[in-house]
Amino acid sequence: MDTNADDLKGRAKIAAGAVTGDKDLEREGKMDRATGQVKAHAEKVTEKGREAVSSAQAAASDLADKGREAVESVVEKAKDAADKVKGSGGGE
Repeated sequence: MDTNADDLKGRAKIAAGAVTGDKDLEREGKMDRATGQVKAHAEKVTEKGREAVSSAQAAASDLADKGREAVESVVEKAKDAADKVKGSGGGE
């Protein structure tokens, strides 16, 4: 049941309990409303968690790309240095 349905069901039970004097029904209604509120907060926390995971994945991907670029740059510089050494005859 969604949070609005829990809230509406709770309100109805509270009103019915108040009209009939049924305290148990009123308590049930309060529990239904509280359940709806807990579900709503849980949904918000879940969404915030999803956002945090998505943000962390994006940051990790960016970091991996930067690391890959740095390694490629070092490899290219090493190749250039090796070519210079070969060209000057210093490696033989």
